[in-house]
Amino acid sequence: MKNLKTIVMCCMLLAGMSQAQAQLGKLKSVAGSSLSKKPAEKEPEKKSADTAKTTTPETKPVATETKEVKKVSAPLGKYGDIKANMTDANLEKQGLALVNEKATNEKWNEKYTKAKIISKDWEVVKNKVTGAVLHRKIYMSLYGVWPNGKCKAVEFGFLQDFDGVKFSSKLQYNSIGDMTQVECE
Repeated sequence: MKNLKTIVMCCMLLAGMSQAQAQLGKLKSVAGSSLSKKPAEKEPEKKSADTAKTTTPETKPVATETKEVKKVSAPLGKYGDIKANMTDANLEKQGLALVNEKATNEKWNEKYTKAKIISKDWEVVKNKVTGAVLHRKIYMSLYGVWPNGKCKAVEFGFLQDFDGVKFSSKLQYNSIGDMTQVECE
């Protein structure tokens, strides 16, 4: 029992040191002091390949966090630069209507005004056990304007049910994906 208490105390001490090192890094970046950079340099070594792809501001030193925030807040291009892989005015119109309806129901503040189909083809979804066709999916990028004046391209997924003979002509909202800030048009 005494050894267990010792192990727990050591773990708590190590956890406290990690927090202290993180606080020291924050103080250095804010005060501009000449403190050692070793805590901030050691941190990236601990990250796995997957973590590096999804780095959150909490895992970065404060000095680089400020740069990252500025980079993210800048527009990343034009909505017009997004390539449409398919064109179907009826589907695009249905997609816009469905997303704006969902936005209203969910009390989202943005308004979507343009849609582009970014799928190259429909993705047919089958029952994993029977192999029967259930529905098909398609993805669109919609241009949205937020009340604060920012504009974003947001990816949405839609589907059409299969009745055993044909796919429905009615599109259904299915999912929301990536959201990218773009220049307002």
